[in-house]
Amino acid sequence: MKTKHNLKELHNFIELISDLVFVKNFNGQYTHCNKIFLDFFDKKREDVIFKTDYDLFSKENADLFRKSDTEIFKTKEDKFNYKEQIIHKNGITSYFTASKQILYDLNNNEVGLFCIIKDVTIEKEYELIYKDNKLLLEYIAIENNLKKILDKIVLLAEHRNKKSTCSILLLDKEKKHLLTFSAPNLPSFFNIAIHGIKIGEKIGSCGSAAYKKKRVIVENINTHENWQNYLELTKKANLHSCWSEPIISSSNEILGTFAIYNDRPKKPSDFELKFISAYSNLAATAIEKDKNYKIILENEYELSLLFDNAQSGLIYVNNKMEILKVNKRFINIFGYETTKELIGSNILKLHLSKDNYNKIKKNTSLLLKAQETFYIECQFKKKDGTIIYCELSGKTLNKQYVNKLSKGILWTINDITKRKEDLQKVENLNKLATSLTQSQATLLSIFDKGDSVLFKWKNNPTWDVEYVSSSVSKLLGYSKEDFLSKHITYTHCIHKDDIKDVINQANYAKENNLSHFKYEPYRIIDKNNKIKWILEHSVIQRDASNNILYFIGYITDITEQLKQQEIIFQQSKLVSMGEMIGNIAHQWRQPLSIISSIATASKLEKQLNTLDEKVFLKNMEIINTNAQYLSHTIDDFREFIKADRELNDFNLSSTIKSFLNVVETSVTKNTIQVILDLEDDIIMNNYQNDMIQSFINIINNSIDAFLEKNIKERYFFITTKKLGKKIYIKLKDNAGGINKDLLNKVFEPYTTSKHKSKGTGLGLNITYNFIVLGMKGNISVNNTTYIYKNKELLGCEFLVTFDN
Repeated sequence: MKTKHNLKELHNFIELISDLVFVKNFNGQYTHCNKIFLDFFDKKREDVIFKTDYDLFSKENADLFRKSDTEIFKTKEDKFNYKEQIIHKNGITSYFTASKQILYDLNNNEVGLFCIIKDVTIEKEYELIYKDNKLLLEYIAIENNLKKILDKIVLLAEHRNKKSTCSILLLDKEKKHLLTFSAPNLPSFFNIAIHGIKIGEKIGSCGSAAYKKKRVIVENINTHENWQNYLELTKKANLHSCWSEPIISSSNEILGTFAIYNDRPKKPSDFELKFISAYSNLAATAIEKDKNYKIILENEYELSLLFDNAQSGLIYVNNKMEILKVNKRFINIFGYETTKELIGSNILKLHLSKDNYNKIKKNTSLLLKAQETFYIECQFKKKDGTIIYCELSGKTLNKQYVNKLSKGILWTINDITKRKEDLQKVENLNKLATSLTQSQATLLSIFDKGDSVLFKWKNNPTWDVEYVSSSVSKLLGYSKEDFLSKHITYTHCIHKDDIKDVINQANYAKENNLSHFKYEPYRIIDKNNKIKWILEHSVIQRDASNNILYFIGYITDITEQLKQQEIIFQQSKLVSMGEMIGNIAHQWRQPLSIISSIATASKLEKQLNTLDEKVFLKNMEIINTNAQYLSHTIDDFREFIKADRELNDFNLSSTIKSFLNVVETSVTKNTIQVILDLEDDIIMNNYQNDMIQSFINIINNSIDAFLEKNIKERYFFITTKKLGKKIYIKLKDNAGGINKDLLNKVFEPYTTSKHKSKGTGLGLNITYNFIVLGMKGNISVNNTTYIYKNKELLGCEFLVTFDN
């Protein structure tokens, strides 16, 4: 497949890829590279652009890279997932999987190579350690000469760490002195001088490590206090750093030390620390094996103790493949409770497959004839049927012990299932990483062609745009180049009344260590000064030290959705206005009747000349009180039907009482007792009318529930409280609560438990939008059980909160 690209946009594209990315021209010169490439090789962009591999790497590396590039240009065939490596000047090797494709411009002309390389050094290092472990464990199983084994460990360690020299020192019987046991490439005068050195807290690296039973890293021998008495010796041997790892037995006994020397001051890498630990463990295995076999040869009683308490599984079988003896570790590996379950059984009891059984049988026969040692891997089933992988090393015991039983083979068995699983995980991760790299370009193109816009912002005060999809021109009217050239910033496009809230939400995500978050809808202004509402989802990209590097987010235009919601709000308001007019008409009948009766009576008494002045004044006061009540209901109605939404200061307690005046008829008609617990001095700055509409929707929801469930005693509680800068409003009923299946969805549109003739499911959704989107508050609902008048009641409780 041809990789075409607008070369002007290429830099922005490759910066989004998380692996090392670069572009070369036909002359082998680097024309583009991403920041990850520069950081990895510790280069500045001017050090790389228009330079060749011969300018940047050793001739050996450059020759290999050039050969690979030439082959691709010649065959016109792209190469994927092949292996490359680089040996750095400090001797450390980096391993990569590389993919290279011929790059074409938009006119279909070849312009160079597009290359992506993934750093797989850590996986490769684990693989090397695993291979070394396997190789050396096989050798340890086969070879009985401890000197040869430890020499092989040291030589293989030096092969892996080419500019180093290694040694293994063993403690003497008194555990007070170190003896040189294997150091084939250290100068003989140095080995002689340190042979028998006494261990101590500040005696070199090895003496200190053996004394402390802890790793000791000396990065510079020339300045470290532990080495001041030995500088003449180390300078003559050209040794300038020394890292020493104690060799510890399975019973936590110090056996000796494994050390790595360098010809210059040096700090160990993470791989070298893992490497030291792995090789010291192998040395411990070899030393323990040597001790174990010596005990077997010297003393049958000690053999029995060692056999039973060995850290590896041990099984002794005869030439008929019958089990003669097993140790505790063996029965633990296979899930048995006692050795009696296995003694006398054929090895087939361990659920071996036919192939694995034949493999062990064949090696048993060879061992009995040649008295050699073999190392194999087999798959077993435990007693409970669980499949495990084990490594087996077999050895024919000498006649001194064999005659005690019958001639047979001692197999050492270790469960390596976890090691196999870890290696498989590494392989799976490599496959996944390759798949993601190839799919990344395709995924990004989705945003270029769609309506949503993908942004990548720097974590700096101006939110500089590192990348933006081409779809930005549809939403904001600006081109990609306007943002990438910093001609326009994204913060410039955010509405001035919303910018502070948007920044606060981003800061909250950073302070609370969130990996991803969603902004509340906010407004943006496009190039033509048109206001649009958008919804944004963002993820936070951090480096290895958890420092925030970038925000990556996509934004979607929801202006039309909000317009539809506004229509629904207005329709709901018209319904409520109809209800209120009915309520007002009902509320006015009694006051108007009183006024009419008093006026008629006063007129008649005046005509009959029986009008009492005191009674007249009292009746006028009654008329005035009822007239004030009528005026108050008019004011409540006028406030509610206002078409515009105005921010104003209002007393929360008075607003709640106005709301109750509006719904008084419904409350009285449905015999609901309203219990108030209000703080009278709470002043809010918000949309008072929206709050009244929200409360109307909530109490109507309760009224419907009372009627549907036929609740006789009906209560509706309203409580307000201010704590610090938080205002809390609780509205609670005793209508039996909300169905558990609907509780988490009550604020979604068209969610209702009522018959379709009794509700649309929009009331609480409108309330949610009034409170959360319109008034910037929060609302939640829960079922609650509580005691009132010595009775246990069940209902739902709405909690509304505002920051004041």
